[in-house]
Amino acid sequence: MEKILKDVSTGWGIKHKAQEERRKRKVKEAIAAVTTEMEAAGVKIVKRPRSGRTTARWRASTSWRRPTARSSTQRRSRRSTGTARSSRSGTTRPARFVCLDPEAQYKRTGHSYYKTPAEIAAKEAKDKAAQERRERMKAAASVRRRFLVEKYGSAKGAKTLLVEAMRFAVVWPDFLQHRVDGELIKELAGGTLSDGLTAGQDRLNRLLVARLIAAQEHNFEQVADGRWSAHKDLIVLWLNRLEEDGYELSEG
Repeated sequence: MEKILKDVSTGWGIKHKAQEERRKRKVKEAIAAVTTEMEAAGVKIVKRPRSGRTTARWRASTSWRRPTARSSTQRRSRRSTGTARSSRSGTTRPARFVCLDPEAQYKRTGHSYYKTPAEIAAKEAKDKAAQERRERMKAAASVRRRFLVEKYGSAKGAKTLLVEAMRFAVVWPDFLQHRVDGELIKELAGGTLSDGLTAGQDRLNRLLVARLIAAQEHNFEQVADGRWSAHKDLIVLWLNRLEEDGYELSEG
């Protein structure tokens, strides 16, 4: 009565509260009945894990199948663990049979977010190696930048990449639309892209080559950061081209 009368000020509120209390009592009684029945049958009752779907190890038995025909021992194993719980709507559901170690006894038939300790360790090692690789790529970028400016930062040096820059401008102009490093453009071409509005042939050539280099380096940064939009296939081609012009690749 204290629960029902607490924080209610209308007859309707009291009626609603009383109905809610009756529903809760009905659910508890149903759960107790199912629990008693399961325990009498020798079923171990377990609580639903608090962890989310990414870490929950147990799975409903309907999501797994035996790799071989079931034996009497396997049938008993299926009944070894189970849980009975109420639904959110307030009604009870049949006991759900689950396996607490499905990887050892079943073959997966549906998707699961659960990862075994070995799988988690392997993923962590892979992620660590990828992170270390990205850090090495970023460290090499500063060294490569000095080479780019020294090698192509003049009218004569820009000519060695002019044909490739023109090819990109004709065949794949969208690639040159990537975010460009204004400072790198200035170091390479001695000005900004807006200078192209009044520049002569030599300066236009330098600006076009500088734009290609900036786009390639931006793509390199995207690959180092693991961005899905990066063009990984261009990295090897770009490094091979630089190596032909005297760039020494770092180990790793």
